[in-house]
Amino acid sequence: MSQIRRIPAVEERWRSVDGIDLAREVWRRLCDAEDLSDLGLGEVDGRVDLRAIPLSSASREMERVRLERLDFTKASLESLRLFHSQLVDCRFDRALCIDWRLWAVDVLRCSFVGANLEMAALGAWHDGRCNTFRMVDFSKARMKRVASSSADYEDCDFSHAALYRVNFWQSGLVRCTFAGKLVQVIFDGRDHGEPKPPNPMEDVDLSSAVLDGCDFRGVNFDRVRLPDDPDIAVFRDHADLRAALNLLPPEGRIVRSVLGQAIAMPGQRHVLVNARDHSDADLVRSMIATHRRAQAPAADRP
Repeated sequence: MSQIRRIPAVEERWRSVDGIDLAREVWRRLCDAEDLSDLGLGEVDGRVDLRAIPLSSASREMERVRLERLDFTKASLESLRLFHSQLVDCRFDRALCIDWRLWAVDVLRCSFVGANLEMAALGAWHDGRCNTFRMVDFSKARMKRVASSSADYEDCDFSHAALYRVNFWQSGLVRCTFAGKLVQVIFDGRDHGEPKPPNPMEDVDLSSAVLDGCDFRGVNFDRVRLPDDPDIAVFRDHADLRAALNLLPPEGRIVRSVLGQAIAMPGQRHVLVNARDHSDADLVRSMIATHRRAQAPAADRP
């Protein structure tokens, strides 16, 4: 006899006729900046208990709202649109936040642990400003194909988030931590003449990250902690990289071409080379090893 999956009470709360009406009233009040205290919602860790609440269709666009000290754990919040708003000390752990769109939004001390943010647009420039994320926990979140062209992230944790085809573009990253696999993630520190200053990459910790096809464009690595990975090296002097490429055998012509283009990229500062990103990985590993021997202090050279 198959087991019937029991619906948790936190989800069952919103499924009755009264629960559906309650959810609608909650969202109406949030949109209109009205108090929720007389609705008998209760609290979790000092936040109003809105766990597993479904987003009503009438509330998908919210403008000039302040959502503060609310617990949206496991809530269904797909395709939410926020304009000129603030999210403060809210919990969105394991919530469905697919296809979010944020414009001129400030997110402070919020948690998205295990949330699904796939296809979200977190970094659009709007009305002369970007979105800001400060002290936000994105650990273990699903962030596949997230767009973040011009947000500012400070003191944010992306540890073990599913980062796949994420383009941080001009987004600023300061005191942020990444761990686990990063696949085809783009970090761009070049000045494109955009209204927003370029990505500074200051005190960014990638030491526990596994880089797979990631692209660092015009990034200064002086304040970036990279993984202790024998397949990865940073060439801070283009002349050193050219010299290393010239030592490659004739069969290294593809590597020379690809990395030559990286050197020629306008605004390129340091060049990160990851052997695993090249079809001739063994040749690149040899080049990296030669470079490391040349950079080592004389007393440490074999």
